[in-house]
Amino acid sequence: MDILLPFEEDSVDFIDELVKSWGGLVVPFFSSNPKSKTKVNGFGSGFLVRFSGSHYLVTALHVINDALSHDTVVLNIKGKGIVLENLKFFIDSDNDIAAAPIDEFLMRNGINSVQAVELDNEKTSFKPSGFHLLMGYPGSKNKLDTKWDKVDRKLYSFTAKICSAAPNVNTEISDHVLFDFDPKDQVDSNFKSVGKPPHLYGMSGGPAFEIHQKRVSEGELKFYVRLTGVLVEWHQNKKVVIAAKKEALTNLLQSNKSVAYG
Repeated sequence: MDILLPFEEDSVDFIDELVKSWGGLVVPFFSSNPKSKTKVNGFGSGFLVRFSGSHYLVTALHVINDALSHDTVVLNIKGKGIVLENLKFFIDSDNDIAAAPIDEFLMRNGINSVQAVELDNEKTSFKPSGFHLLMGYPGSKNKLDTKWDKVDRKLYSFTAKICSAAPNVNTEISDHVLFDFDPKDQVDSNFKSVGKPPHLYGMSGGPAFEIHQKRVSEGELKFYVRLTGVLVEWHQNKKVVIAAKKEALTNLLQSNKSVAYG
């Protein structure tokens, strides 16, 4: 899917529209927490992809390991809460990623179609802008309290660039890409400071998209997002977010030889 938007050189309003258009494929993970005053808490993110004609739920492996420690885990897909059960995840422990085929899972839960990012049918007429959208559901902003009928489900996204110089970051992710993230430099679409952004706990497993664009007239651009990787680590002291590269994910989906969790 691509979207046509008016474009002004001094405006980044188009970012908000991209988030609206593509945010629907990002999936929050919720679980009950007996130590918390709220009924249900967000603890991770995932997203939907399409590869070789099939749909997959992609996330970080450590999110799935966390999910296995909870009695009940609920996903939210297209605004519908769905219990995470009877899914088998293929895993890549070297890159902290996991992916589960979900076509049957969606059908069992009455979902006939979903928005998903294409992994093997990418558009080539769009050119990379150099900017990325990192998206997910921070745990501090995602809480449910069924007793009081309160729902706090908020997608968070921020623009980032790949680190121009590789910082000295200690990571075990074998095939990774580094993004600059300085909370003090975060601004909104009006170039105003967003204040203190949420802690990035809970965004693990979300997507890192590169924004691509194509000019169609003097005042209009078409935008398209292409997956760069899966968010897996945040090194706060180094101001760096780490994603496992898309190539690691496609290799996992092609092989289907890793251990399955279910």
